[in-house]
Amino acid sequence: MPPQFRAMEIKSPGMLAVSVVVPTWNRCELLEKCLAALLRQTFPIEDWEIIVVDDGSGDHTPGFLQPFIARSKIRIRGLRQENRGPAAARNLGIRNARGTIIAFLDDDCIPFPNWLEEITSNYSEGVGGIGGRIIPRQTNSWIGQYCAHKKSHETPVFLNASVDYLITANASFSRKALNDSGGFDEQYRYPGGEDPDLSRRIRKMGYTLKYNPSAGVNHQHRETLMSLTRTYYRYGLGEAINYQKRKAHRPRLINFAVTLLWVIAFPLSILKTPWDLFRYYQAGLNGPRPLLYCVADFLCALFFRVAMARGAAALLRRSS
Repeated sequence: MPPQFRAMEIKSPGMLAVSVVVPTWNRCELLEKCLAALLRQTFPIEDWEIIVVDDGSGDHTPGFLQPFIARSKIRIRGLRQENRGPAAARNLGIRNARGTIIAFLDDDCIPFPNWLEEITSNYSEGVGGIGGRIIPRQTNSWIGQYCAHKKSHETPVFLNASVDYLITANASFSRKALNDSGGFDEQYRYPGGEDPDLSRRIRKMGYTLKYNPSAGVNHQHRETLMSLTRTYYRYGLGEAINYQKRKAHRPRLINFAVTLLWVIAFPLSILKTPWDLFRYYQAGLNGPRPLLYCVADFLCALFFRVAMARGAAALLRRSS
């Protein structure tokens, strides 16, 4: 359990059914659309609240939030912290939330009108969290179309009777599960890695994670190759932390085998590029898109692995 979150005290009196926590950083225009969609929810207005956590934005987010909150008919609170990443921002939201269920939504997501009803339905004994479907918005950029074709984050991976991990762009957790697990680990300074880490700690405590495809949101996927590779670089930094956590609980021989497989995985992925190209054509893609998609595959894998190697080296230096 992350030591800084052994106690998730409720700072505000009175309980509500649900708190929706939205972390944001320098994306005021997207945040405005997200909040406008939240105001159209069909969930009873008296039973829930919105908590927007500004992670040290340098744009006009603070100036937008104050008047927006003042004129809203729904309970909205704005919190601000120095830039410490989405994990820390969500923890700040958790500590100030009054809901028995805490839902998370990213600022680049547009929830369906019934999203809050669906993302909080079907809680029962032993259910720690529920995730929803993440649907890409239509786009004219080939990078956005690539992400949509790959179905990035659209549905979760299942592990036996439970979802492996929930993506907090569209998920809810019971307050008890968050309290028991200690919340998000704040050593994840960038988006990527903190979601699997939290979900897997919750599952290890005996909770089940569910998936409800009716709880849908439209997500703004990356629109440029630079933003996409930057995203995968950050995923790699997060995976380095996950790798070190798993490594601490495995025998040395197993760790050696896993590391060896990880090293040879990248050159093997290059060798299978012709097969990937064939599969893209087989899927009905034409023109230059199959080749462009293979380039994107290669660069995403490259940036992910470079970041993971650099992150792992940095963690080793700090621990030595």
